[in-house]
Amino acid sequence: MHVIWNLLRAELSSHAAMLRSFVVVAAIISTANLVMGGATPAIAVCVLPVAFLPSALFAQDERAHLDTMYSVLPVTRAQFVVARYLLVALIVAAATLVGLIAARVDDAVRGPWTGLLPLSTAGVAGLAVAAVGMVAAVQLLLLFSLGHARTGVYAYGATMVLLFGGMFLLERFPDLALTLIRWAGSPWTGVAGPGVAAAVLALSAAGAVRLYRRRSL
Repeated sequence: MHVIWNLLRAELSSHAAMLRSFVVVAAIISTANLVMGGATPAIAVCVLPVAFLPSALFAQDERAHLDTMYSVLPVTRAQFVVARYLLVALIVAAATLVGLIAARVDDAVRGPWTGLLPLSTAGVAGLAVAAVGMVAAVQLLLLFSLGHARTGVYAYGATMVLLFGGMFLLERFPDLALTLIRWAGSPWTGVAGPGVAAAVLALSAAGAVRLYRRRSL
């Protein structure tokens, strides 16, 4: 565990500049949403952009040859995989916390949510975290098995397929949309969503460990 903790610290240090840029972009999007009246719940706006983060992390690895550096350090590939998944999970948790704060500030300024749908902040947070967890699980599995250069746009493609595929399913099956709205209005979804994300990421990590061990760097 000590090795993974040190790896996690190295990850944060190596990707600090990119993460700062990511925070700035996410802040601009969130601020624009609030200025325009908060049509989308603040928590969702803060969390969902994290779905595009894994590809950026691996692109930075290859630009700075960080994958080569990690390969000569006294760490196993399994430990590196776990550290990368933990990094993504921590960023999702941080984005969720910021989103919750933004939602409270928005409620204090504008009053409680008065949209047409009976949404719960915890429910929306749970759905957003679950969605990001599923997208990240697919991306990370692809990126660890092939690398960013060979994966190319497929990682982003997986994100877009999941997003637009979800929209298609909601349009095709109205009952599914009603179910999601009901979940978004339930505080219990705030507990179930992170649980789903953790389970999916754990399964993805197990597969990524096996595939990354076979990959030639």
